[in-house]
Amino acid sequence: NSSHIVLDSLDIFNSYHWGVRVYNCDSIFVKNNKIHYCGGVVGDNGAGIGIYNTYVYSSNIFLKNNLIWSIYDLPMADSVGSLNAGGINSYECHGCEFDSNTVFDVPNGYGVMIKEDNSDIKARWNEIYDVRYGLYTVTNAENIEFSFNKLYDLDWNGIKIWSSWADSVYIVNVFNNTILRTGMEGIYSYSNTYRIRACSTFNNIVVESNLDYTRGDNLCINDLVRKADIWF
Repeated sequence: NSSHIVLDSLDIFNSYHWGVRVYNCDSIFVKNNKIHYCGGVVGDNGAGIGIYNTYVYSSNIFLKNNLIWSIYDLPMADSVGSLNAGGINSYECHGCEFDSNTVFDVPNGYGVMIKEDNSDIKARWNEIYDVRYGLYTVTNAENIEFSFNKLYDLDWNGIKIWSSWADSVYIVNVFNNTILRTGMEGIYSYSNTYRIRACSTFNNIVVESNLDYTRGDNLCINDLVRKADIWF
């Protein structure tokens, strides 16, 4: 395992898979980088920054002030389109902070995707636009915070919380986000087995969403919802 590594002020582009891959690491700082034109492997989850682990969790990963754009994941032959490309993708990570990043032009995926066995993750002060989902968490997620983010011009949801089948998602706090112009709900949670627990959204502003401004299962909702234009 690697630890105590800093990647600062790099220009990373034309990667066939991920711009930066963090694999079974501890105490990694990725900051002030430009990461663009990455991905393109069919069905292989292209990402600007990817945290992916086997057997050992990555922990204490800090992704700050990175500019990430034009990330692609080509669809499999039998699918309509891949949903796994991401500006930042996290699998099996503990105690991580994704702050003050800008992500755009991820046409088939996410600004930030937190997927599979993540805990104690914070995504704050990010600006995300021109993607399918702004912020997304799914599958055995615990103690996730989405706060103070600007999310706009999104094909589907600003924020999606999804628990699939037997997997649980709990303790997700969504607050003080501004969400503008989404193709579907601004904030959406969905569970196949009603295993979304102890999640709350509060003090968010959601504007110009095509469906319900907030919707969800087992979600305590107390949001400021305004039908007025907000200009960043």
